[in-house]
Amino acid sequence: MQTLSSSPRLELGLLTRVPTAAGATFVELPLWKLAAGADELVLARVIELEAHVFETEEGLVATTLIGLAVERWIEGSGPAHLHLWEEVGRRSREHGETRPSETEGEVVSSSAPKYQLGERVLAFLERDQEHRRTYKRAQGKFSVHTSPLGLKVARDLSEFLVVGFERGSAVLRPGGKMVQSLEDVLAVVERTRGWMADA
Repeated sequence: MQTLSSSPRLELGLLTRVPTAAGATFVELPLWKLAAGADELVLARVIELEAHVFETEEGLVATTLIGLAVERWIEGSGPAHLHLWEEVGRRSREHGETRPSETEGEVVSSSAPKYQLGERVLAFLERDQEHRRTYKRAQGKFSVHTSPLGLKVARDLSEFLVVGFERGSAVLRPGGKMVQSLEDVLAVVERTRGWMADA
């Protein structure tokens, strides 16, 4: 794999005409399934955002490197600072040329989570031997805010399409916004992990 550039300007140039993420569709997961499936869970602050474009045999892959300063390892353990690699788009290579994967001039839209510099986050993570990334893409990243009633976590999936289930049938609908207390979210995580340990 070859790195073409770490310049945000180049990444933006590749992704200028990416359609909105409304084209991204995924199955909506309840909190307990996020807790059950994630390898790690951290409370952290975003201290670094860096764009990269890689060249592979299949074409170009645009990614974002997210640096996190960890305040608390809620599940798992690791360094005080860690990096996530999130794929944000790609172009396929056909007949020796780099061509768009879908419509001409566009790169495939993804359900990558959006991190903001300085943002405090609760992040469900998955990892392999080389990298960490947000578990289940945008579903696994929550913003953390201070309110008069304590810490709140929020997630906005309104620009995505999600598959939910009603009365046993799959239903496609726009994603919504979720706001809960951090205490309640961590209670769900603790119950789920406890159930898994006893199973």
